[in-house]
Amino acid sequence: MLNAVFYTANNIAYSALTSLVTKNSSERVQMGSFRFIFAFSTSLLIQTITVGAVDALGGGAAGWRNIALIYCIFGVITNTIAVFSVKELSEEELNETEEGDAPKDDKLTLMESAKLLFTNKYYVMICGVYILQQLYGAMLGVGIYFMTYVLGNKNLFGVFSWAINIPLILALVFTPNLVAKWNGMYKLNKYSYMIIFIGEKYMKSLFQREMNESELKMYKNTI
Repeated sequence: MLNAVFYTANNIAYSALTSLVTKNSSERVQMGSFRFIFAFSTSLLIQTITVGAVDALGGGAAGWRNIALIYCIFGVITNTIAVFSVKELSEEELNETEEGDAPKDDKLTLMESAKLLFTNKYYVMICGVYILQQLYGAMLGVGIYFMTYVLGNKNLFGVFSWAINIPLILALVFTPNLVAKWNGMYKLNKYSYMIIFIGEKYMKSLFQREMNESELKMYKNTI
């Protein structure tokens, strides 16, 4: 719970940097792509080396605690570098309007903001998608348990991580060009989710077939 709270507080501020350092939408997309390329690359590195690092640090709860402390220190250092190495636009630049437009007062109360959000169908849709993404992330978190106790080889977690993160990193390389080509994120998101849906259905069917074949073999061996 504490991790979720502090991570959310940190990530909101960190994510907001892209909108505070430039008003160019193309540059924001590029910055977001670079951000996630490095995020997934770091995730891949961590997931690949963590199991071995835990064993090297003594294994068990103490090993996991020590590696978590090391990652926290690196996280503080890299986030500090990110914050102090960028220059935000001034308040005047961020709030400047087109010539002839009157400046708008966007100060709203908490209840007014909540009402605007939850009556906006697009916000509700995005909120639902991100909740599902968080659930998906939580399911990936049990990968180490699955590899250790179901497949019987915890070192397979590194291969599992590569299979997940490499396609994400490759896709992010082309994201700015695709956004520019399709004039926005809508078509990119739509086609991406269609591909994800088809791919997941296909992989689940393969997994189910393998499980059925394994169960059949086990049944035959018991006869």
